[in-house]
Amino acid sequence: MFAAHQGQPENPSAPQRRSRRGPLALSVAALGCAAALGCLVSLLTATGDHGASAAGTASPRTVVSLTFDDGQATQYSVRSMLAAHRMHATFYVNSPRIGSDPYYMTWPQIRALYSGGNEIAGHSAHHLILTQLDPIEAKRQVCYDRNELLARGFPVTDFAYPFGAYNALVEAIVKACGYNSARTSGSLASRCRPCAERITPRDRYATRVVAFGSDPVRTIKRRIVKAERAGGGWAQIVFHQVCDGCAPGAISPRALRSLLDWLGRRAARGTVVKTVNKVIGGRVRAAVRGQALPAPPSGISTVRNASLERDANSDLTPDCFFTDSWGDQAFRWTRTRDAHTGDFAERVDVTKHLSGDNKLMAVQDLGACATTVTPDRQYTLKTRYKSSAPVYFVVFSRDDNWTWSYWKTSPAFPPSSSWTRASWTTPPIPHSLNGLSFGLTLAEKGSMTIDDVHATLAGVLPEARRCVVPRVVGRPLSRARRMLARAGCLSGRISRRFIPRGRKRVIAQRPRAGARGPAGARVNLVVAWPSR
Repeated sequence: MFAAHQGQPENPSAPQRRSRRGPLALSVAALGCAAALGCLVSLLTATGDHGASAAGTASPRTVVSLTFDDGQATQYSVRSMLAAHRMHATFYVNSPRIGSDPYYMTWPQIRALYSGGNEIAGHSAHHLILTQLDPIEAKRQVCYDRNELLARGFPVTDFAYPFGAYNALVEAIVKACGYNSARTSGSLASRCRPCAERITPRDRYATRVVAFGSDPVRTIKRRIVKAERAGGGWAQIVFHQVCDGCAPGAISPRALRSLLDWLGRRAARGTVVKTVNKVIGGRVRAAVRGQALPAPPSGISTVRNASLERDANSDLTPDCFFTDSWGDQAFRWTRTRDAHTGDFAERVDVTKHLSGDNKLMAVQDLGACATTVTPDRQYTLKTRYKSSAPVYFVVFSRDDNWTWSYWKTSPAFPPSSSWTRASWTTPPIPHSLNGLSFGLTLAEKGSMTIDDVHATLAGVLPEARRCVVPRVVGRPLSRARRMLARAGCLSGRISRRFIPRGRKRVIAQRPRAGARGPAGARVNLVVAWPSR
């Protein structure tokens, strides 16, 4: 083990002073050797050799792991850089995205990285925040992704949490899916206590990092030097794009190459580069089946949060949906109380439009939000809307590799100033598809308000309608009655509570909002009535 890391210059980028030991000094050291084997060890220590002999015969004090997330196409250029430096890295990929778009690497490129000695690791199927998913969907995301990589011949043992988000439940899911470790995005850089992860981590399913590709190279070097001086450890570095300014946080090829040059010289100080698998170890576990996909819809819609009421994380976008806006335009999405049923709907206003569109889509996942479909069947998509311009459905499909891609566009529906139903039946589902995500779309200047999103099997009569009690407290009595009717309920006994300046608004209801009953079930109301 080299001890040259002690007393090194503050600036790790500065040229290092060369050893004053020359051939004469080596000769004198050699004469003092008592035995041939001891002589060889002394000579290697005296020269500060940068080769693999010294670093390879003893455990390194500091191990650096270069990790690349998300499988972007720009990362493929790293292959030749690593090979030139005789180094290997870990690439955390989302298997359904590989080859799905020019933005991502292809499977032949992933295979070439692996053949060059690099590690291919898991990053979940669709890069969703696992802590915000129900446990069944989270397990699908982790297990299905790993199983796809295993089926393609990659011995997958390590995982990185999308967005670094994890908790005890997600840790347990990752372990249950067969992984040996999981990396967070928690940074050790702020206080340097410790300056690096332990080479044998305390929690293999919550390992931390020392730097990111968005950091200046001098900062990355400084943090590795701090780890060396603090006694060593495991320093993971997270990279995303590798390009000259193509995205925020990208590292340029020149900067990355200079970092690899510098790391190559650190071998003489006991610092080596290894993949995550080489640090963690462990056997490759068998594939673990995730929960089966949900059943496809029949006579009743399976769209979750169809009335757009729930927003658990308060991001002003309904749970199980996302807003998809692109192109050269000026737009604004709002969560509005101008709803068809319930309390909320979603509205987009486009004040300038040159290109692109705006749509509210079901989250493209493995079944918690997206609609499961059966080949050869047709499905009817329905949404209530108001708009100042024509609108239409855009439909994405999920294939047997869990990849999402554009599938179909419906005919246009006319503008409407009052709530109107948009309804369209898909062509028969091809045999390679198993899921749909769809959304009503506005592609010009104007406004669109959306509510009540449904998908049902075409040609099947709807099941008997039920009463799902909406929240009507605070509503004028006339509107409360309309809301109840739309929800399949009827107003029951209406009690008046005389209050000075009462405004005939509902101040209490029974049963409570969310209760279910047969169609026509009655809801009793208490109304604030103006006293005489």
